[in-house]
Amino acid sequence: MRPVDCIINYLEGFVPLPAEAKAALSAMLHYKRIGRKEHIVWPNQVHEYISFIYTGCVREYYIDDREQEVALWFGFPYDVVVALPSFIAQQAGHTGIQALDDTEVLQINRTDLYALFDQFHAIERLGRLLTEQYLINSDNYIQSLQTQSAQVRYENLLARRPQILQTVPLSMIASYLGISQETLSRIRAKR
Repeated sequence: MRPVDCIINYLEGFVPLPAEAKAALSAMLHYKRIGRKEHIVWPNQVHEYISFIYTGCVREYYIDDREQEVALWFGFPYDVVVALPSFIAQQAGHTGIQALDDTEVLQINRTDLYALFDQFHAIERLGRLLTEQYLINSDNYIQSLQTQSAQVRYENLLARRPQILQTVPLSMIASYLGISQETLSRIRAKR
């Protein structure tokens, strides 16, 4: 099965798409290969594309006031990749998105996506549902940082993303969890 068909099938798990909408979306999705450590978007750039991961892994991060990279999110196959505030407002965003592994994505630019929203109610609904999921995931992440112990955050991450240890360096996992690498080592030693 072609990558575009796999992504469309996945998206139809959110909203069934009429044949005409599927064909139009398929025509607008462009395949791109991103090498390990390459950026989809750099911090302080405007994010012009939404990407759907077919293979590989990416991270979203920002650079704090001490010039340290702080991981905010990791994406794996079938995840939607977008620096959403930058994409919506078309202003430079504070986060960057970088491939951690050789990654294949299907991308659609903002102009084409908004044209599909205008043309097909089902695609507009799909966009709303994906945005809602993005907001829920962001809120859950913030809540976990504020209310859960580091041990619980680590266990929950492994339950949701068991493949993360094979792809993501421990330093980035520690950053995502809001802890030092030493604290992560102690948590892992207890398991």
